[in-house]
Amino acid sequence: MNAIRAAVGWVGVALMAGGYLASVYFALAGDPAPYVKALDASAVPMLSLVLLAAAVVLAFLPSQTDKADDEEGQT
Repeated sequence: MNAIRAAVGWVGVALMAGGYLASVYFALAGDPAPYVKALDASAVPMLSLVLLAAAVVLAFLPSQTDKADDEEGQT
C-alpha cells in the first residue's frame, strides 16, 4: 500500500512539474493562449480528478505500518 501511495505522489509531482514547465515555456515563447485552449480541451481535467480521487481513497486506507504499530501498542 505504501508503494501505491508513493507512486500516486510521484505521478502527481511529475504532472505538476511538467505542467509548470510547459506553461513557462509557452509563456516565454510569447503566446500562451493556444496552450491554454489545448489544455482545457484535453484529458487533463479528468486526469486531475482521477488523481485527486486516488489520493482521497488512499488517505482513508490504513497503511501496514499503522496496523503494526497499533498491534504493538496493545500488547
